[in-house]
Amino acid sequence: MAWRLTLAARRRLLEHDCVASRFEGSNTAASLAFLFGAIVMLASERRLWWALGAAFQVFAIAAYLNVAPTRTPPFEAWGIALAGRPRLREPRDLATANEPRLALLTGRRRIGKTYLLLSTWDERRAFVFTAARTSPELNRQQLLADLVRWSGEPIDPDDHPTWRSVFNLLLDLRVPEPLVVVLDEFQYLADDERGLASVASELNAAWERRRPQRSFLMVLAGSVVHTMEALAGGGAPLYGRFHWRHRLEPFDYLDTAEMVPFATPRERLETYATFGGVPRYLAAIDTSRTLAENIAELSLSPRGEVRQLVETAVE
Repeated sequence: MAWRLTLAARRRLLEHDCVASRFEGSNTAASLAFLFGAIVMLASERRLWWALGAAFQVFAIAAYLNVAPTRTPPFEAWGIALAGRPRLREPRDLATANEPRLALLTGRRRIGKTYLLLSTWDERRAFVFTAARTSPELNRQQLLADLVRWSGEPIDPDDHPTWRSVFNLLLDLRVPEPLVVVLDEFQYLADDERGLASVASELNAAWERRRPQRSFLMVLAGSVVHTMEALAGGGAPLYGRFHWRHRLEPFDYLDTAEMVPFATPRERLETYATFGGVPRYLAAIDTSRTLAENIAELSLSPRGEVRQLVETAVE
């Protein structure tokens, strides 16, 4: 239950445009201006330099107040230096844009990507396939089998022997509309980065095929961050195709404290310091027990749930 409640908070970041991209540059500038102004005011006794430093700080305060109404929460106790922490933009709009859109979501394992993708759209209008670390051929066959179960349409795997034919099949799906197709752990559709570039080239070829205009969103997601982000890099087959890209990061201290609400701020801070902000690790914590008991059972024990998850991720 705690896992679902906390990732609901992460989903809210996607559902609300807390800080639009046009503010991100001013947020960084405001933080730097505030810091510069403070240094100038403290380092110089000359009135002109002091006034210049004060002007920079006024600019920083004004920028902070300007973006505050668009943020959640509007103001933070630690002040202007952390103003404008970026939030995610609304991805659901992409699915209703009356044209095909491509999105890229990356993030380390256990960070909550799959849950987020499964809970963002109704399963009746979103086909979600999660690839396994097997082989490209087995994943192709499994994708087609899952598509048959989801759509109820008869599909002969022999009619779709290549990834290009599979992507054409997905892009030609007509019901429901608007349609969302999620390909999770996309990197497993190939054996290596070179093979993945070939798969991406097949997708690009299918994407360029002329089709009637309609709302359609395809989301590529994966946990091998460097490999997945390379799909959007210069010279890559899908370069310039993505309308939305985001790397899902671990929770910060505030999100962690919301998920694991120990009684005292010290316990919450120690929880964040010990387990980090990975939602899957935090979900294992039992707040009815002390933090020390949780650490001993989950991390120090050879059979500890978090310890095994970490060892699996390292392997």
